[in-house]
Amino acid sequence: MSDVYQPRYVNYARMHGKKPDDMIALDQSRGGIGAWFTPWIQGRWAEFDRLTHNAYRIGSGHADKGHTVFDRWLDSMCQSDPNTLSPD
Repeated sequence: MSDVYQPRYVNYARMHGKKPDDMIALDQSRGGIGAWFTPWIQGRWAEFDRLTHNAYRIGSGHADKGHTVFDRWLDSMCQSDPNTLSPD
């Protein structure tokens, strides 16, 4: 990779069988990153909330611990090496 990417975006690219650089190029060619990544990550959050019965929700957001658990769950879901994606 030529740049450092947000770990959730790296997982998004992996779920689509691509490296982040290639995923960005594809997304930009079809309307922009936000048009594709944003709905994807929102869908993962919705799935996480369903699986955890909203245990980490605080109003319309998530507790800090929820972000940590979400990222670990997403890492495992994307068959990535968590040691390369997060410090925990």
